[in-house]
Amino acid sequence: MSAATATTGAAISENPAQNSQGNERQGNEDPPHSPAEHSPAFSPSSLDYFARSIPEPVRLLGLQLRPLSVGRYRLLKRFDVAFVAEGEAHAGVPDLLLGVLICSMRVDEFLEFAADRHFARDIRRWSKRLFPQVWLCALPWFGKWWRRKRGFNVLEKLALFQTYIADAQRIPRYTMRENAPQSHSSHWSHNLEICLRSELGWTLEEINESPLSKALTDYFRHAENSGTIVLVTDEHLAQAAHNDAAIAEALAAATAHPLPGGEGRGEGERKPSRPISPELNTWD
Repeated sequence: MSAATATTGAAISENPAQNSQGNERQGNEDPPHSPAEHSPAFSPSSLDYFARSIPEPVRLLGLQLRPLSVGRYRLLKRFDVAFVAEGEAHAGVPDLLLGVLICSMRVDEFLEFAADRHFARDIRRWSKRLFPQVWLCALPWFGKWWRRKRGFNVLEKLALFQTYIADAQRIPRYTMRENAPQSHSSHWSHNLEICLRSELGWTLEEINESPLSKALTDYFRHAENSGTIVLVTDEHLAQAAHNDAAIAEALAAATAHPLPGGEGRGEGERKPSRPISPELNTWD
């Protein structure tokens, strides 16, 4: 098997509080494709902010990947890389090769490379260097040895790149304030870029090269400061769990001490509403 399923989502609206699968929110349902649709949400904290501003480095297929940015995400979409497809898509080796190449280069450098007339030829040559004499893998007995000694686990590499994409798109837990404005008109990355550039003063260089994880963190913090959402911290979750436990304890105590005779609670002896037939010992 040489393919893995890539299901990263794609739609954040101008109102960021519409877009976290599993998040508590008020109002209409989330749009169908959020950037974290297949990524777990996280609780914001100062330590997490620094980690998301400077993500852990990733190396894949011999190349050092740059952080996934809005600009590199745009390139992945433009070149139809299945890892960022809308909904379900099967990402294979061609998607992996092109995706890794895009994410290992600056946006302007890749655009210049893609415009070169030898673009497709150079990618094929790189592919052959990664998979030399790939036909040997199909030979009985010898192919197994060759894959173990000279090859690598394709499914593992697909999964690693999928994780790289998903981690960059994680968004914080939040609740949406009542009467918050909503918009579904554009792709989430477009709305994100508009907000970052018009409201937060990001430059084109920052859009193209700064980590997408930092962009999303700044975006949601701005939404909270604007009164659109409330970010849910670990303290909020702990307080909610405490309240749930207190309610469960109160309900258990009320059930353990019912009203006398079970009136109004269903307890007490059940009285038949109709007599039993002595001949059949059944209900008439």
